[in-house]
Amino acid sequence: MMDIDLNEGDTFAISLSAQHACEGTTARVQWGGFETNAGGIIMTGKVYEPSASIRVDASRRAHIEFSPTLPWGESDVLMDGNGDYAVSWVLRGPMDDDVKTNRDRDMVMESSIGRIRMERSLGNNETAWIWTGKEVLQRGTSNLEVCVKTSSGNPNADCHAFGIIRFEVKGESDGFASSGLWLSLTTIACFLGFTFKGFNADPPIPLPILIALLIMALLMLPVGFSVSNLNTEAQLNDNARIIDAELKSSGAEFTTLSELMGDANVLAIGAIAPGSESARDQANELELLLGQRNDVAVVQIVIGDDSMMSDVDAYRSSINGSWPIVLDYNQEFVSTSPTGNADSLILVDSSMHVTWSQSPTGGAKAMNDAIDGIEGGGPTSLMTYFSVLFPTGLFLIFLALPRQGWTKPEEPLPPGALWASIVIAGGIGAIVIHLPALLVSLLPISASFTYIVSIIMFVWFAFMCAMTLRRGSPFEAEVIGSFIHKMTPTSFQQWRPREDMQRDVFLGVFIGWLSWMVEPSLVAQGVGAAALNGGMGILFAVLLLLGNVLIAGITILVLRFIASWGGPFSNIFGRIGADTFARFMGLVLLPVSLWATTNSVLALFSVGVF
Repeated sequence: MMDIDLNEGDTFAISLSAQHACEGTTARVQWGGFETNAGGIIMTGKVYEPSASIRVDASRRAHIEFSPTLPWGESDVLMDGNGDYAVSWVLRGPMDDDVKTNRDRDMVMESSIGRIRMERSLGNNETAWIWTGKEVLQRGTSNLEVCVKTSSGNPNADCHAFGIIRFEVKGESDGFASSGLWLSLTTIACFLGFTFKGFNADPPIPLPILIALLIMALLMLPVGFSVSNLNTEAQLNDNARIIDAELKSSGAEFTTLSELMGDANVLAIGAIAPGSESARDQANELELLLGQRNDVAVVQIVIGDDSMMSDVDAYRSSINGSWPIVLDYNQEFVSTSPTGNADSLILVDSSMHVTWSQSPTGGAKAMNDAIDGIEGGGPTSLMTYFSVLFPTGLFLIFLALPRQGWTKPEEPLPPGALWASIVIAGGIGAIVIHLPALLVSLLPISASFTYIVSIIMFVWFAFMCAMTLRRGSPFEAEVIGSFIHKMTPTSFQQWRPREDMQRDVFLGVFIGWLSWMVEPSLVAQGVGAAALNGGMGILFAVLLLLGNVLIAGITILVLRFIASWGGPFSNIFGRIGADTFARFMGLVLLPVSLWATTNSVLALFSVGVF
């Protein structure tokens, strides 16, 4: 007897020969029998171990993988009446932790019925079968139940191999610190500290102003809830800017998204997991899109923790499209994609912002409509300025209070001069905050630098808050307000004080900050993408920029209107409390700015910039 130890991939061969010189007799070799002298081969090891696994992607859809590890491979699996392998699965949930399984049909979230089985080569002559779910799974603990029938098993048995895999469907990460809780506490602490210091000041803060500060503090509570929780995972907007990811095209060759886009105005990206049935659906829609437009570049990117170049090669053979298929090397692409690690179609505009996305696939018409809308601002909306005003920015009413009643100008002025001055000054104040992000999108700078710029922006925000606390107004508002005031006619300058113009810019600056925190790409994408398209896009970009100034300015005008409803009381509170309200706002927003700065630094590490 001889023992042979074999490792994965090893082979062995055996030959047998018999010779004898006895005439009239027959030589017989007993092989595989039960007699005493019978011979044979005994194989021990991993010869019957079918396995299954499940991965839930960022869109909460299931990707199920089954490996037919059987003595004779996939041929040991029974073929059903439809000519397919008899492997079925069902997803049940959500379930309580103490419940092993549940046969209730209402608990079935999805099953293998109607799903297409795909094959994936794992190398070393191993093949896995993959099914891609279509249903969005419910959050909570669930079961994957797999049933396998083999060709040598009892034909009356439902399953010859059965397994249950427990898994959890998670939602978006809530982070490790609640912004609503902690920033509400800092707001309360700031109010208590500010009022304590005000009581001990000489002269002390009047009681009516302290009551107004209390109301202002309550109105500032929504600001804390509008900021993201502290999180080690980057919280990406739907139209986030994609970094110029390094993608593997072959063994030693790499490319980037910007190279794939080339001179096109839009890059259509199909993100696909290994063995996904969505790949073919995406390819059909991308083919239709290319047939309708000539300003689009197309690529499909194979994503996933365990994706390999063999997956790319398999897709190239099966899809046979006119566009490249590449590998998401080191998961750089999914780290800044708003769809995450999930099958999806994504449109990226010239500014490298996502202008449209859908999981797991989408239609050519929807993509066409999204591309046509880029020069009109894409997914951004000028109404963002109004949306941040109610309720987040309502506290700015206290800073918009008039310092004096309306007086008739000594010399006639054009109708609407006051309103126009408020709109222009407030709009310019808001747009100044968005200018750095716009410049970054227009200049040939790596998209990774955007995340560094975000940190610089938040540091600037914190600096402005500190200066407002210390001086009652940031330098920028005073300088810009003074400049605009000097540009007006002398008669207007004599009628409207410079301080009021500076206050309009001041209000615009903080409306700009609130809108930037909610929608960082409001101007960077809305204006930048149109400008980078060239031609008429430049004209549209200029109009969009002016539109941002106009709408932001009208928002400030609305604030001024609301603040004036108190008549003489508004004038009194504005004259006495203007500086106090401004300093208090700077104090409350300082922790908010530091919180947002910390989150931006965490996002920088999360996406792998550092």
